[in-house]
Amino acid sequence: MIKISAFSIKILAAVFMVMDHVCYLLMPELVVLHLFGRLSFPLFAWLLAEGEKHTQNVHRYGRRLLITALITQPIYSFVFQSLSLNILFTLFLGLVMLRLVKHYPQLWQQLIIIGLCVAVAESLVLNMEHMELE
Repeated sequence: MIKISAFSIKILAAVFMVMDHVCYLLMPELVVLHLFGRLSFPLFAWLLAEGEKHTQNVHRYGRRLLITALITQPIYSFVFQSLSLNILFTLFLGLVMLRLVKHYPQLWQQLIIIGLCVAVAESLVLNMEHMELE
């Protein structure tokens, strides 16, 4: 069995992400690069779940993720000419959801948490889309 480290997966996900962004910005007709690029998010999401499971301080982990999201947002907005939030905010919301679901083990509590997170995410998306239309 081949063992792949989390660092190797992180590098692979980053390469896929760069491929996706380059394809989107410079070569939109190369759909195959875009398809490979779409593999980056599931890899980053898996890395986040593993990181949440193994971190010694989830608050510091989340804080670093949120700070990185805030720092990279102006660059993302400029490059993609979009007011939508970058993917790091989605990962941060996923981290919050993971922690809340672990803290509240009953199914009905988890369903409420998931519903609230979906509502927050959707309101952010709708708000950003509304701002772009103006």
